Amino acid sequence: MTQPPDSFSGEATLEDIVQERMRASHERLVTASRNFDDEDNASAVNRAYYSVFKAMLAVHAIDHHPFKKHKDAIAQFNKTYVANDVFPRKYGRAIHELEKLRNVSDYADFKTPNREQTRKAIAFAREFFHAAQAYCEKKLNIKMTLLRPERGDE
Repeated sequence: MTQPPDSFSGEATLEDIVQERMRASHERLVTASRNFDDEDNASAVNRAYYSVFKAMLAVHAIDHHPFKKHKDAIAQFNKTYVANDVFPRKYGRAIHELEKLRNVSDYADFKTPNREQTRKAIAFAREFFHAAQAYCEKKLNIKMTLLRPERGDE
């Protein structure tokens, strides 16, 4: 098993860390879908964003890039993976738009994403999750198992 970078502590292997981040990403994606069904657009967008962010951190872990700040993780993802066509260029724009939508939704008074914005945010989070999962599985030569299937994946 590959060992995690020095910035990770404990007995966890790199595979453990990546799988835990992908599990957390998946959990947030499931919650985003549930929030959408409950017509809670703001919470759904928040959870979709954090699903993408957790999956992005899983990808970064493989290449030993730890981050504490969202803007740094996103900038490095774009520089390392989007600019080099590891992930589609449209992901860079979509992540930026999702981050902006989440920030407005979370912090601006009287600003709630509409149903279409929310649906698109969840659809992108789902697409990103699957792309990140495939990348992680290929790089680590593992098959990830998640606790429960997401709606639409059942």
